Amino acid sequence: MGKKKGLQPRLAVIAVLTVIFFFFAGFGHLYAAARWREWLTAAGLGRKVVVVDPGHGGADPGTLAGGVKEKDINQAIARRLVTNLRESGCRAIITLEADPALKPVRVMRAEENRENLYRRRRLAEQRGALLLVSLHVNSSSDPRVRGPIVYYWPGNSASEKLGRCIREALQRRTAFPCPLRPANFVVIKSPQVPAVLVEMGFITNYWDRVLLCSDVYQEGLAQALLEGIKDFSSSQEE
Repeated sequence: MGKKKGLQPRLAVIAVLTVIFFFFAGFGHLYAAARWREWLTAAGLGRKVVVVDPGHGGADPGTLAGGVKEKDINQAIARRLVTNLRESGCRAIITLEADPALKPVRVMRAEENRENLYRRRRLAEQRGALLLVSLHVNSSSDPRVRGPIVYYWPGNSASEKLGRCIREALQRRTAFPCPLRPANFVVIKSPQVPAVLVEMGFITNYWDRVLLCSDVYQEGLAQALLEGIKDFSSSQEE
């Protein structure tokens, strides 16, 4: 028992130091609000529609670990991202707010879940969105696996470009390797709207979970996603 009691304070100190490291490694300077708004204005995102899709929600918690629900992390980071987008003049939309039918009141059957995912994608298509970003948190049977992954649908070349922009921004801001992988997820299979699904980290990894629950890291992820969106928007105008 003595060893366990001695270990817990050390883990807490390490967790705090990890968060501080990431703050000073790339996130801290972005808290200068005036400069951040100036950067957003110059990003050329004004009046464009961006759809942000926090995965899961309602009765569907997503993956679970350490008493943390995936849906809560997804929604927290989605709101931070949407706030920054709207400050730039961008018409940012959160799927769960724009379509109440996306808020399930019970656990869905497989066909209902597929329709739910399709509705998220269709919302972006109907609104003529510049892009769609679906936010998720990963899990693994191996607790050592960690870090973000970006998925795109290979049927839309613009989706791969969007994925590259977001992958590079995440790598700059988190210092983690971030693979870019093709996938056939229903929510991103749009021939009309570039779309990616971002797994922001592994909830089953202790250190990823600590970071994903941190306000500082959540804000950093939201800003990295915004940088990737800005870079993609700029590339579309060239």
